[in-house]
Amino acid sequence: MACRNVVPFGLVLVVSGMARATTISPIPWEELVSKADLVGVVECTIAGGIVAEYTVVDSWRGPPTGTKVRLRLGVEYWGTHYPVTLVGERFLVTAFKQAPGNMASTSGGGAVPLWARRIPADYGLPLWQGRIPLPISRPITLFGTSHAHVESLKRAVLAHYSLNPADSEVRRIRSLAIQDLEEHAKPIEGEENLDRILDELTAILRSKGTESHYRYRIASLLSSAGGERTRRYVSENWTEPELAEFRDKILESLDEKDEPPRDPPKSRPGPTPSEIAEAQKALTSSTAELHHIGHAVFVLSSPEPGAVASYLSHFRADLRFGWRGQNSGYQLGSTLGLLCRTDCATHLKSLANARDPWIRAAGAVYLTLWAPEFGVPALRNASRLPGDPGAWAALALARRGERESVPRLLEVFDVPATGGMAEINHLILQDRAMELFSNSAKGSALTPPPKWDRLAGTKAPNILAWWNANEAKINLVDPWYSILAEQKVD
Repeated sequence: MACRNVVPFGLVLVVSGMARATTISPIPWEELVSKADLVGVVECTIAGGIVAEYTVVDSWRGPPTGTKVRLRLGVEYWGTHYPVTLVGERFLVTAFKQAPGNMASTSGGGAVPLWARRIPADYGLPLWQGRIPLPISRPITLFGTSHAHVESLKRAVLAHYSLNPADSEVRRIRSLAIQDLEEHAKPIEGEENLDRILDELTAILRSKGTESHYRYRIASLLSSAGGERTRRYVSENWTEPELAEFRDKILESLDEKDEPPRDPPKSRPGPTPSEIAEAQKALTSSTAELHHIGHAVFVLSSPEPGAVASYLSHFRADLRFGWRGQNSGYQLGSTLGLLCRTDCATHLKSLANARDPWIRAAGAVYLTLWAPEFGVPALRNASRLPGDPGAWAALALARRGERESVPRLLEVFDVPATGGMAEINHLILQDRAMELFSNSAKGSALTPPPKWDRLAGTKAPNILAWWNANEAKINLVDPWYSILAEQKVD
């Protein structure tokens, strides 16, 4: 069956890759604060995962104090899949209208259905950078500076903002060179003359010969931290043929800084006939690996949702793949729910008796988004499933305001987690429950639920007691539900 349906680009990123590692190249603080559109202290007012809403309580740059903003956190497969911010939490942030890249290398990512959410945000944060929880509970160096106190850093940042563009360019390049080139950058430590700094970097670049990684490091740091004077310098001085490639890359990068931000691609064409045929082959093979099955479900869920639903109804990943497949039903069932476009209620209803409990719960969760008159009863049945699949169904009911489902949801806190990829679904359910309780407590003017270190290997203290004390007074509310329901996303 040939099909050229358009697939939302965000879902492509969610489901199509597999991963093993990610390396981050930290952005120096001068560059963070120089390029950030919002710098200052914010307080969360609407809890959320990845995207939350905040009030600016101390503006150092950007929107004035009192402004409400939505911030999007950077995520990647080997980090926290669904970082949750709760009401009342404060952070020092450097946020961007278009967050800069600081990922040096990665090997892709696995299926993370929650990344299909498309909640609008005003600013984004770079991966693993740009946010420090307040108050500071232990000695740290803020954003890699020598400052251990917010007020001290604020003075340094405001002083940095008072620099003219030329001096700011010097500080950025020098800081990044010291970080990236280490002992080779010693001659420029403390140097305030940009031409002399660039002379030294050029000398390093010329002296390294075939050690091209130094050339790429220097070209990268000048592309990132350079400005008009860097542009002029490399144009006039990097005239040798062996430097032309690096000069042109730097100039191209500096030119791109002057261009308005580009909108990310919104969609891509659906699968080709050959891709569909290959996916069909994977689903009928008894030797297909789990990642091949995941990709096949991704390819076929839009053009052939009925075939995928039939396959998933009989599939049991943990029996076929052992511990590697114990939670994969969550991704597989969610992929069908996210990508199905025709007769979805029928196909999702067919998962009600799926062999895999995660797939059964996924069918109920997404059926509720397409046809709540069928989905809500399916959720109530799915909430009786043992373990985390049943807790997921209970969470979906609680997000719709059903208090009766909360005791089942609270069972997710009875099992402590110690981290690790196998426990990610469990941790996410705990975090999503806390997000719901945080927003509901605020909306009902109640004391928020108690916090705890969820990776300490202990049960959450007093969550059940908090619920029992507030059940009659609380109004369960998920402020993001209407946006996500319209998108047909959990």
